[in-house]
Amino acid sequence: MKRLIALFILFCLTTVFLASCGLNSTKKPNPASDFEYKVDGEQITITKYIGKDKTVRIPETIDGKIVTTIGDQAFTMSIITECVLPATIRKIGWCAFAACSNLEKITLNEGLLTIDHGAFAGESKLTEISIPKTVVNIDEQAFASSLGVYASSTLKKVIFEGDAPQNFLAPAPTYYDGNFTIYYHQNAKGFTFPRWNGYPTRVIETEMDVPVFENFEYSENETGGITVLAYLGSAENVIIPQTIQGKNVTEIGVYAFKKNSTMRTVTIPNTVISIQTYAFFSCSALTTVALSNGLTEIGAFAFASCRELSTINLPNTLQTLGDYTFHYCTALKSITIPNSITDWGDCAFAYTALKSVVFEDGLTTIGNSAFWASELEHITLPDSIKVIDADAFSSCHSLKTITLNEGLTILEAGAFENSGLTAITLPSTVISISEKSFASCRNLISVTLNNGLQSIGDYAFENSDALTEIIIPASVTDINESAFKSCTAMQAVKFEGDAPTAYANPAADVMYGPGYGVYYKVYFHRGAQGFTEGEDWHRYGTEIW
Repeated sequence: MKRLIALFILFCLTTVFLASCGLNSTKKPNPASDFEYKVDGEQITITKYIGKDKTVRIPETIDGKIVTTIGDQAFTMSIITECVLPATIRKIGWCAFAACSNLEKITLNEGLLTIDHGAFAGESKLTEISIPKTVVNIDEQAFASSLGVYASSTLKKVIFEGDAPQNFLAPAPTYYDGNFTIYYHQNAKGFTFPRWNGYPTRVIETEMDVPVFENFEYSENETGGITVLAYLGSAENVIIPQTIQGKNVTEIGVYAFKKNSTMRTVTIPNTVISIQTYAFFSCSALTTVALSNGLTEIGAFAFASCRELSTINLPNTLQTLGDYTFHYCTALKSITIPNSITDWGDCAFAYTALKSVVFEDGLTTIGNSAFWASELEHITLPDSIKVIDADAFSSCHSLKTITLNEGLTILEAGAFENSGLTAITLPSTVISISEKSFASCRNLISVTLNNGLQSIGDYAFENSDALTEIIIPASVTDINESAFKSCTAMQAVKFEGDAPTAYANPAADVMYGPGYGVYYKVYFHRGAQGFTEGEDWHRYGTEIW
C-alpha cells in the first residue's frame, strides 16, 4: 500500500514538473475576453488589447469567425513584451503596435499581406523583425522611431523571408539614420546590394526554400491556389501549367518572369485570375502573350518595357489595369479595350506604338494618361464613355481626329494637351472642359462647342496658336483664367448668349491681355446681357454679330 501511495505521489510530482517545463503542453491563444473587436461578415478585426498578459498570442478565430486584421492602434502603448500573430492575419493596421516600449519580440506568420503606416513606430525593445514572404505592402514609417521619421533606435535587422515587397515606404530613405540593415536570401528577387531603397543590405547565404515544378518555382497563396514565383527555364515558347500538385495556378507572382531574355511566347492558363506587379517586366524577346480568359487583374508594370510585344488580347473578364501596365511596349500597334475594365492605373499604354484602339461599348472611363505619347491617329469612342481622365491622350502627336460620343460629360485636365488634333467637336453632353484640356494643340484650327457646356477651365486652349476663332455657346457661364492664353492667331471669340457670369479675364493681368500677342475681338448678339455695345469688354474690343 505504501508503495502504491509513493508511486502516486511521484506521478503527481512528475506531471507538475513536466507541465511547468512546458512539455506535452501547447501554448494556447489568449481568450476573446482579452480583446475588443469588431465583426465584418465572417471576419474579425482586433481593435484593442485589454488583457493583462505580457506575452500575447492572437487567436485564429473568435466565435467561429476568422481573425484577419490587427486594427489601428490596437496595441498602442501596451505593456506587452511579446506577440505572436496567427497565419490568418492579413493586415497590421495604422500604429497597431506603436509606442510599445517593452516589446521585445513579434512573430509574423505567412499569410500577412500589409504592414500599415507606423505599425511599429515609437521606441520599443525590438532588435530584429522577420517579414514573411507573403507580405507585399509595407507602408510609410512602419518602423519609425518616436521622432516620427527615423528608424527605431533599437531595431538592427529587418529580415525578409521572401522577395522584396511590391511597396516598401517605411521610413522614407531620405531620413534614414543608419540604424537597421535589411537582410534577404540570395535567391530573393527585387533587392539590390549593397543598398536597397536607401538602406544597407546583407545577403543571407542560404536560398529560400521554394518548391519547383517543371522549371516553375511556386507557392500556395491565400486562396488555396498556386502562385508562380519564377521561371527557371530557357524555352522560347513557355506554357504555364494549369495545375501544380493538384491545385489550380491562379496567380503569376511579382517579378516571376522579369527580364527574361529567351521567352518569345507565353501561354497563361484560364485558371489564372491575377498577374502581379512586374511579372513580365522587360522581357526583351517576348512578342506574343495569350492571356487567360478568367483574368481579372494585371498589376503595375506587368508588361512594361516589353519592347517586342506585338500581340496580346485583353479578355472580357479583365477589371483592373495597374499603373504603367504596357508602358514602353514600343511594338504594340493595336489593342481592344474590353468593357469590363473599371479600374485604370496611370499610363497603362503610355509610350506605345499604338495606332489603333477599339473601345468596346459599355466602357465608361478612359484612365489617367492611359495613352500618353502613343502613336494613335484617330479615335472613335462608344456612346458609353462618360469621362476622359486627366492626360488620357496627352502628347499623342499623331492624333489628328477624334469622334467624341454623346453621353460624354467630363474632359479632365490635360485630356488632349499637346496632341496633334486639327479639329474637335464636343457633344452637347459635355458640361466641363477642365484645365489645359486642349492646351498646346498647335494644329487645332476648328473647335465646335455645343450647347450644354457650362465651364471652360484654366488654360484650356493655351498655346493653341493655329486657332483663329471660337464660338461660345449660350450655356457657358464660367470661363476661367487664361483660357485662351497665347492663342496668338485668335481673331474672334463669339458669344451666342449673355456674357458669362464668371470670366477670369486674361486682361486682368496685363501680360495675358492685349499687348501680349492676343488681340482677339469679342463678338456678341444685340441685346445680350453683360455686354455694352460700342464699349470694350474686359479690355477687349467688341462688335455685334
